[in-house]
Amino acid sequence: MVLIDKPANLWRGIEAVGGRLSVTEDIIEFRSHAFNIQSGSLSIKIKDVSGIEKTRTLGIVPNGLKVILRSGVEYKFVVADRNRIASIIEKHQ
Repeated sequence: MVLIDKPANLWRGIEAVGGRLSVTEDIIEFRSHAFNIQSGSLSIKIKDVSGIEKTRTLGIVPNGLKVILRSGVEYKFVVADRNRIASIIEKHQ
């Protein structure tokens, strides 16, 4: 069951890839829009997440969310309602 589904961007290098971010009890999933240069999806198991950090886009806009995996890999998202998304992920870790 999808707990939250929001429009989002995923930073892939210098491109902020537009798409949708969905969170279930087990998975964080990003699905890009087909018209992006770097299209495709990303699926992260919540059990693999070691931390969540709220960040600022361009150092000023409070809409960033960094997902840090136990492996050390980090994914950076730009999303509205980041507090709610972070809370849902943390609750299911």
